[in-house]
This record gives sequence, C-alpha cells and structure tokens, in this order.
Amino acid sequence: MDRVGLRSVAGLLLYGDSDSTDRVAHDLATRNDPHMWELVVGTIHSDEELPVRIRCLEVLAKAASSGCEETARAIFAALGGADSAIHPLKRPGVLAAAEKEGER
Repeated sequence: MDRVGLRSVAGLLLYGDSDSTDRVAHDLATRNDPHMWELVVGTIHSDEELPVRIRCLEVLAKAASSGCEETARAIFAALGGADSAIHPLKRPGVLAAAEKEGER
C-alpha cells in the first residue's frame, strides 16, 4: 500500500461513516494486501486513540462476516483467537456456556 492509499484508509477510519468501514472491510476481504492486514490488526493492538482502534475492530468484524470462512479464520488467528496458536487462554464461547448452563 502506498502513502496515498495509507492516508486514504486512515482518513476513512478516522472520519468515515458506516459505508466507509464497509468499503475498507470489503477491500480487506477481497484484496491480498498483507500491508493492509498488518495496518488494521496492528492498529487494534496499538496505543492509537480508542475510536480508531474500535473502527479497525469494526472493519475486521465486517470482513469476518463477509461469508468467506478462510478470511474469518485468518482474522481470528491475527487477533489471537481460538484458531490461533498464540491465544493465551482458550475459553468456552457463548454457545458452549449456554449449553453448559442448560445442563444444570
């Protein structure tokens, strides 16, 4: 991603609306741009202002729900989710917890 692209994505994340995050999520899910992935995931884990970190998390959620399982798994792995070897604490999810609660 060149400087113009980087500034464009940063502007969309800082000042854009829901359509803007939709566009960034679509680009993230459809382009094979490792720099863009690093930018969005890295921002979530950074010390940037909370609003831009939230927007990046929103972008990843939209990209993960785009229907492509491979993209969703890559996002969970990048965030250290259950599909990732780096996840420190693998815990039951909401469905497993509800099922366990129903057994009582």
